[in-house]
Amino acid sequence: MKRVSIGNSYKTLPNKKNPTHPDFITKDVYKKIIDSFNKILFEELLTTGQEFNIPERLGSLQIVKFKPKNPSVDFAASKKYKTKILHDNLHTDGYAVKLKWNKNNANFKFKKIWDFKLVRHHIRLNKLSIKNFVNQHGITNFIESTFYHADN
Repeated sequence: MKRVSIGNSYKTLPNKKNPTHPDFITKDVYKKIIDSFNKILFEELLTTGQEFNIPERLGSLQIVKFKPKNPSVDFAASKKYKTKILHDNLHTDGYAVKLKWNKNNANFKFKKIWDFKLVRHHIRLNKLSIKNFVNQHGITNFIESTFYHADN
């Protein structure tokens, strides 16, 4: 499945080649707007746990906490001690987070083939570890240090 990046989505904008048009926007400004919105949305989803209804009847997003049935392997420790060692996730009490895309109220065809995935560092974030980080360093340091900036 092809991934859609911010750079690719800019190509679909009308009037991107006409600087005199009132709706003209440069690619850099477009990336900053999308990046800012994504930061705010992700922060709200993590801190509140509420559902976000995507416009144009595309469904809703929510970050949910769960206990994994099969813990992941700690490859660095396993290699060091030459035995299979699993992550204990003590810093999060064994919980992980995942993004849930509810497509039940969505209005588009072939819903089953579409998927929505977080980037790697968002997957690694966890509500409990975020809460600990924010308590120690503050919310502004969390936003500046953990969010992915659109470079492509």
